Amino acid sequence: MLNEEAAGSLLSSVGTMHRVLESRVSKVNPSETVFWCRDHKLGISTQVLLPLYNVAKQTFMAALERYKMRSNLSVKKDEYGSDNMSSWYASSLDVLESEVMKHSRALLLLSCDFGTAWNSRKLVLSNKQHSQIFVDELLLSALVLSYAPKSECSWSHR
Repeated sequence: MLNEEAAGSLLSSVGTMHRVLESRVSKVNPSETVFWCRDHKLGISTQVLLPLYNVAKQTFMAALERYKMRSNLSVKKDEYGSDNMSSWYASSLDVLESEVMKHSRALLLLSCDFGTAWNSRKLVLSNKQHSQIFVDELLLSALVLSYAPKSECSWSHR
């Protein structure tokens, strides 16, 4: 669907893209015109950028809170020596870690200097020892630095 929109006209600048989107909003369903793709680049209408950021931030913060609560529970379980539910806690912790990583990635693509997102990624990565996870993290930081080369948080994380 994004490629069909991009094939319709050549857009040479963001201003032109915005005018085309505004003119098409009245004719077409607005949800079809907030994203635009051309030459492997994604454009997002500025009208939805702030709501998109707010939802991404709320979702990330909720996932981080659940992760912190679960990791605190697993630490307390280990202190008491109870192994009954240890595999269940470990699997649920893995799910929560992947949620934190996924939502922080989305948030960082919208706002690269959100320190809490970078720090939460460090927290999750500090418990992992797989080289592929670290390679993926380098790729994410390279992507962020490709559009925000002066991002201090991105360089520090890298």
